[in-house]
Amino acid sequence: MLFEVHEFPEFPGELVIFSAEYYNKRLAMYRVETNTGNLVQGEGSWRVIDDQNIYGASSIQLVDLNNDGQKQLLCSNFDSDPLKNGVFAYTVPTDKVNGTYDRYVIASGFEPYNALFFTPRAPGFPYAVWPDGK
Repeated sequence: MLFEVHEFPEFPGELVIFSAEYYNKRLAMYRVETNTGNLVQGEGSWRVIDDQNIYGASSIQLVDLNNDGQKQLLCSNFDSDPLKNGVFAYTVPTDKVNGTYDRYVIASGFEPYNALFFTPRAPGFPYAVWPDGK
């Protein structure tokens, strides 16, 4: 997913969009008014979550990765350098506008598949799955 759309009780009448921005090399969060579709105006209408370590961000999902009742951002980038590419988790702070999104490396160092017609990159899109427990 290149973006995730969610409603949160602290933002009534708004949607929160988490975005993986490949060409901007960042993860960002935007608030959009549900009645107009416009970006919320003023301070706190959007913020950069990471523009230092994500490089070519390629996916973002809001999921509960560790079954603690709190959702995290599951993200990946798409890069040819195994020292830069990987799958990452970011905590989602209670204050989504001003809080700290802590970053955790889930996996990194993916060697890209060498292809003939495009620049090889990795790792691609991660998907969260859970065993049924039986």
